[in-house]
Amino acid sequence: MRIEKNGPYAVIVSDFAMPGMNGVEFLCRVKETDPDSMRMMLTGSADMSTAIKALNEVSIFQFHPKPCPADTLGKAIQSGIDAYHKTTNHQTQFIKVQRSLAQAGMIQRNMVPKSNPKVDGFDITGKSIWCDETSGDYYDFIQPAEWEQKKIGIVVADVNQRIARDIEDLNLFITLFYSEIDISNIIDQIKG
Repeated sequence: MRIEKNGPYAVIVSDFAMPGMNGVEFLCRVKETDPDSMRMMLTGSADMSTAIKALNEVSIFQFHPKPCPADTLGKAIQSGIDAYHKTTNHQTQFIKVQRSLAQAGMIQRNMVPKSNPKVDGFDITGKSIWCDETSGDYYDFIQPAEWEQKKIGIVVADVNQRIARDIEDLNLFITLFYSEIDISNIIDQIKG
């Protein structure tokens, strides 16, 4: 079929009565090869069974009896084009979200600390549970050597663009929370 080779097409209009196959058979084949196209049928034999068959078997977008005025057909085709673009735009957005979630999950699994920080006298732990809904939540502990176990930093961030804004398309994430805990102050309070 030429449609397979030259498509996809936003709208495909078929007559019901054609040589070799009828419009329902033709549009069924079109649906298999290009399910997103908006399929329309024109027919001079507008009986109810033809219309029902076209709707049920082909998921027809619109059905018009012949003769169909040019302005009606033009509006129908434009409506089909608009519906096609809406459908394909939603699919494109869905694919982007799926990719974003997969990337955020990979980053999360690779960046979450493998071990908890060691601080004398404290049991510090963190846990991140993967969830498809929240995806790229990230945390880490920061404890530079110069802090000499007197402070610990905690970073909580999001690597998913649903919440975090990508900074200048550099695939960087925005920090949502950062805190430093002064452990020496806590120890002094406990001793006092």
